Amino acid sequence: MEEMFEEGTWPFKEAQKRSDFTDDPSNDGKLGELILFLFVDAVLDIPMVSHKIAWTQEPVQEVKGSDGLFYGIYDGKESLALSESKIHKRRHDALRNSLESIKRFHDHRGNTKTNHELNVAAKNLSSNLSEAKIQKLMDLFTGRDTSYQQIHPIFAAYNESWMLDIQAESDDEEELRERVTSELRDSGVKQYLINKLNEDEYQSLKKYQLIFFLLPLEDVDSFRKELQHAIYPFKNS
Repeated sequence: MEEMFEEGTWPFKEAQKRSDFTDDPSNDGKLGELILFLFVDAVLDIPMVSHKIAWTQEPVQEVKGSDGLFYGIYDGKESLALSESKIHKRRHDALRNSLESIKRFHDHRGNTKTNHELNVAAKNLSSNLSEAKIQKLMDLFTGRDTSYQQIHPIFAAYNESWMLDIQAESDDEEELRERVTSELRDSGVKQYLINKLNEDEYQSLKKYQLIFFLLPLEDVDSFRKELQHAIYPFKNS
């Protein structure tokens, strides 16, 4: 990086030019994966060790798997976190599809899918890991270490009609935060998820911790475009 500065090259601009964001962000899952990383790293304090964004840099078909693999201490226990991010216009689509994605790790193909996930991750480890951490992860990836709990952080963003009104009516960020929290609590999201997990199709997930990060939006499409521009303003430069 120091060499880039000496050459008069800005690293963040070079990184943006090399990234593969599409011209149309409406169906680009990478935006949700980036937000998911921020939540898991900042809120749960579990470091990412591998992510699908890195897996898709090669000119091959997109890897089907979790949106990020994290490993660290959660709730006092060593934890493997297989995560998912969903951004949809409808709330129920975002929540239901996230459960569908997680369910694949716990149906009759679950062990095979988890092992595949670990094998792929072993070839795409984050570059900032210590040697001790890498050895620990390789023991995990090869099945020599199974002393961990499996958890599932889930980021779900979707449109809510009330977002426009409460943004206009709130005097400051604190009031807005309180009103969003209240609306989420009253929206029935928790009961919807409880009901879904009681269905035969999803009961296998009740044995695991599902940690939801919810983001109600005024307009999903505008959010995608504004977020991509904020991250990647040099798309056409």
